[in-house]
Amino acid sequence: ATIRTAAESKEVAARATRRVADYTWWGHHGVHVLVGSVVCLLKFSQDEGLRRLLLSTQGVLLIEAAPHDGAWGVAANSSKALQAPALARTFGLYSVQQSPFEFESREGRVHTRLCCEANALGKALMVARAAILAGVEATSGMELRSAFAAVARHLRLLALPCDWRAAETHLEDSL
Repeated sequence: ATIRTAAESKEVAARATRRVADYTWWGHHGVHVLVGSVVCLLKFSQDEGLRRLLLSTQGVLLIEAAPHDGAWGVAANSSKALQAPALARTFGLYSVQQSPFEFESREGRVHTRLCCEANALGKALMVARAAILAGVEATSGMELRSAFAAVARHLRLLALPCDWRAAETHLEDSL
């Protein structure tokens, strides 16, 4: 699929990932980080205003402060998250924190997740920021497969501790 605008990036990635035969993979942190990074790179590198906004964050930790989401977010609102003493070590790009935490979804179910497997959106934004700073561009008209390959090359350089490589292998056939 060709992505012509930043606004199309999320929908094109969603369509491609819907073709994956085994949806149990969607719960894996590596899939979230990989797909999120691709979407963020496409979106933030194609829109100059969004690009400036993301790059203005410089090297700070980015988190998704979502009280009911411990996968894409940190299962906390922003004021609670900012009070956490070791936020970067717990939810940062290189987190290997194996301690579990519980959160309640909007549906009222209690979930348990490891800290290192939370904040996929924050991590995806930080990967996109690092890629853009390194000169990785997702141009208008770029094929989704090419965007995945560009992000995967950059993830190899970053040497993240999450298992995004297995996610890349699993998603390859659906692209």
